[in-house]
Amino acid sequence: MGSSTWFRQYEVTLTKNIKLLLRRPFHLAILLLSSVIRSFSHGSLVVMQEVHGEFPPLTDCGQVDPFYYANVTGPDRDWEAGQNVPMSLNEPWRGGLPVWLMSLGPTFAAISVFWILRDELNSRRWGVLRSAGLRDSVHWMSWFTAFVVLATVNSLWGE
Repeated sequence: MGSSTWFRQYEVTLTKNIKLLLRRPFHLAILLLSSVIRSFSHGSLVVMQEVHGEFPPLTDCGQVDPFYYANVTGPDRDWEAGQNVPMSLNEPWRGGLPVWLMSLGPTFAAISVFWILRDELNSRRWGVLRSAGLRDSVHWMSWFTAFVVLATVNSLWGE
């Protein structure tokens, strides 16, 4: 590989990486479907927001307009009427559960990438290829390209 061009090394290494990814269907499924996990968790967040009817008018900060709240509760400040008015759009987010659920997909994808690269480095394949003349830039660029293609497909499926 030492006498071959950078692009030829890149082509061969990218083909090798794609074949290695195809031999790991579990990791490949996680990389391709991690945004679907995020979409399902986002769907559960919409269900968590128990807004009855039309949402009240908001201020620039995302809070319910105080004049609207005063009109709903009335002059005697009826507590029962005010209970059904959400204070802001941020209520479901305060506990942190929605943020945690939305971060599961990217977290699983990152862990899968780390495992794939760890297995590649532990297999001693890279050392053999380096001794044969493979450039470091070719090796890492081929992995980067494979993961960018997977991330692009993932993002197209998730949204």
